[in-house]
Amino acid sequence: MTLEEYWNNKRNILPETENLKRSNISTDCFQNYFDKRKELIESKKYWKMDTVWSEVRSFLANSSLRGRLILVTLRHDKEQLEEQLKFLNVRCWFDSILSTNGDNHKENRHEAKVNLIKTNFPSAEGWFIGDTETDIRCGKALGIKTVGVTFGIRAHDLISKENPDIIVNSPAELVNWLRTSE
Repeated sequence: MTLEEYWNNKRNILPETENLKRSNISTDCFQNYFDKRKELIESKKYWKMDTVWSEVRSFLANSSLRGRLILVTLRHDKEQLEEQLKFLNVRCWFDSILSTNGDNHKENRHEAKVNLIKTNFPSAEGWFIGDTETDIRCGKALGIKTVGVTFGIRAHDLISKENPDIIVNSPAELVNWLRTSE
């Protein structure tokens, strides 16, 4: 399997076990893979490989001038998340970082995000922008408008099925949406 095929499968929510099978990895190795992945996925070694597109940086800078920006995510280690955001030079634009361990909420991931927001911001308003079905469901559960971005971890078809209020297909389109929104 090529790297492109792997990511296409991930964007279409093919279970990781199926990706491993398609890669001809022995099922005996699956648990070792999952253990190692969990150990490394949020490690400094790997998050240092992340980059922020210039359009996204522009979007964050301009959004922060229009209101509060709150990052809501499901991560294992909030301290590592804070360090990564500082390393990427984007922490300064977020008024709050809300995070909980996603492994503890596998069946109700959007509810975990809803609870984070309701606990910290009882009268949530504005827009919920995200690249997963969990994000769109969270925004809808909160009764706020949603923007689904299709250039992240989920494919366009999956984001579309959640019926976000707006769909943007590129970082440049996201910046343009902000420029033309109320």
